[in-house]
Amino acid sequence: MARIVLNVTPQSDADGICTSQTPNSGSSQALTINGALASSGSVTFESPHKIVLTSAGNDSSRTFTIVGTDVRGISMTETRAGGNATAVESVEYFKTVESVTIDDNSAGAITVGVNGKATSNWGVMDITGVSVGFGCVLSSDGNLTYEIQHTFDDIQDIDTTDFTWFTHEMVSAKTDNQDGNYAFGCSCVRAVVTSFTAGTLKTTLIGAER
Repeated sequence: MARIVLNVTPQSDADGICTSQTPNSGSSQALTINGALASSGSVTFESPHKIVLTSAGNDSSRTFTIVGTDVRGISMTETRAGGNATAVESVEYFKTVESVTIDDNSAGAITVGVNGKATSNWGVMDITGVSVGFGCVLSSDGNLTYEIQHTFDDIQDIDTTDFTWFTHEMVSAKTDNQDGNYAFGCSCVRAVVTSFTAGTLKTTLIGAER
């Protein structure tokens, strides 16, 4: 049996990817990736994160396109309608962000960042059904909510955006240390932080195959 450690290091910075800017040049425009989390025009997270697009005006008729990579380093693109003076989250978790574009002029200022909603790498399981135990431990300053998820989809697929993830029935919306197990086979397991104030999360799997 193998031992796999899944760490989640959430970050929260509302303009950490793109600081406030108002695209007004007409047609499709790339936002400048210049936030505190950026380096040389792109962002790489320690843990994959949902991306937050915040509009000061009504951008509900605008389409944003986020380009980056997924947890495995494979290229991923997501399009999202903008918000009406509010924030809109990506559906997917991005390990890197390489570009953010808007299809036309925005109604007002836009920022792009993250709010701490993040996922671990994937722990690959033994699909023959070997029982697996796990333990979830928050750091001493941990102030976050999390859950454990699993999927039965083929992790060799290039496109994982249509994967179905199931939440562990006993480890959902937790804010403290927890343990649990899987007595059945599945493709892989991940830890997901669903809200965040501070701290990190460490999940250890015993019995999973590398």
